[in-house]
Amino acid sequence: MRTHNYYFFLGAFILLLVVACTSDPKVETGTLPSVDDKKIASTITENVAPTPAPPTAEEIAAAEKKKEAEEKAAKEALKAEKKKEREEAASKERRRKRREKRKKRKEAEKAAAEKLARETAEAEANMVASTPITTTTKSVEVNSQTPEPIVEEDLSGIDPDLLDVVQAKSNGGTPRIRFDSESYDFGRIIQGKEIDHHFEFTNTGSAPLVINNVEVTCGCTTPFYPFIPIEPGERGKISVHFSSKGRLGNQTPTITVYTNTDPGTFELQLKGIIDTEREGQ
Repeated sequence: MRTHNYYFFLGAFILLLVVACTSDPKVETGTLPSVDDKKIASTITENVAPTPAPPTAEEIAAAEKKKEAEEKAAKEALKAEKKKEREEAASKERRRKRREKRKKRKEAEKAAAEKLARETAEAEANMVASTPITTTTKSVEVNSQTPEPIVEEDLSGIDPDLLDVVQAKSNGGTPRIRFDSESYDFGRIIQGKEIDHHFEFTNTGSAPLVINNVEVTCGCTTPFYPFIPIEPGERGKISVHFSSKGRLGNQTPTITVYTNTDPGTFELQLKGIIDTEREGQ
């Protein structure tokens, strides 16, 4: 019995020893990260930007307001460009009409001069033909008679306005200028805004009106004026561009116009108040 227990315990011990030797314990490497894995994870965390916060209602409203302002500015710029194109086209058309009228006026002047030369020649010929000459050895007696009436030439085919201009010029007519308004109040504006205004006028005289020069009192104002004569009864304009950039407070720039009238100097004026953006709000 004692021997049997001895062999039993010995066999159990040997069995446990065999099981312990044949088993291969494995270390799970995935559970413990290596040093390189820690560095890579730290680098990725540092390079990933934080997720931005969603915009607030005020930011959305400000963005929409800015977009609307940009669209409005673009529309105003397009509108101003179209207006400028229309004004340039109208100015070209006026210049074309004036060139045609000057050409017709020169033709009328030439026709009137030729008519006057023919009338003078006919009058001299009639005087010579109607004057009898008696010749003696000592003296020559000339009896003059009243010349026959001169037959006027038909000028009905010539523009009456051009004939009036020719007659006014031959009679020493004078030009006169009358402005619709000699001042313009642009009110209260924000600094940086630009103003465009037209001072329109009419030649109320009887001779062509010439704008010789236009001067301004400051560099903020730029004038534009016609370089061709304005015929009697016709209208013209002096355009003025005013920039409020860099200026504040009350503004009264003066535009001096020099013409061939008597008197020949006229003063036009812009006036208004310029505020900063904060004051304007």
